[in-house]
Amino acid sequence: METQIINKNGIRKAFLQLQAEPHAQPIKVTTICHFLNISRAAFVAHYPSIEELVDDILCNTANEVVESLDTTYFYANQQNEMQLPYHFKKFAEIYQIMLKGKKPLLLHNVFFEHLRMKIVQKLITEQKVRESYAQLIASYHTYAVIRMITLNIQQEVTSAYHSINPLVD
Repeated sequence: METQIINKNGIRKAFLQLQAEPHAQPIKVTTICHFLNISRAAFVAHYPSIEELVDDILCNTANEVVESLDTTYFYANQQNEMQLPYHFKKFAEIYQIMLKGKKPLLLHNVFFEHLRMKIVQKLITEQKVRESYAQLIASYHTYAVIRMITLNIQQEVTSAYHSINPLVD
């Protein structure tokens, strides 16, 4: 087997690509190693387990999203939770890919915590908001993202159902 030099970013991209495939089976270390044509040792040099990889993907995505946010958004849009910035939609797409074949409640909690913590840190440092208020704002907006994802999933399921049964309302 010919091996190649691979980095964490390559492993993350491979995982997301495999996870996004229709009818994807739960992804194992061997699946990624075979897909990338690398040894198990090369994978383990970067991530000890799939769980660590998933956690890293969520954390990196949360960092990217929150770094690109203008914190004034949180004050301007507290009344309309469905007016979410583009960056939240990117995180929602990653979350939906990650959700396939996983334990939804566990992943939901990891996702919620990563995003919420990053928003709190950004509000405290950039807007000099008290921590308790930052926690409240962050929880509200993170809940809004998760609600948006849930609505998207429900719409996809309903759309798929109606395409199979067009006469049923």
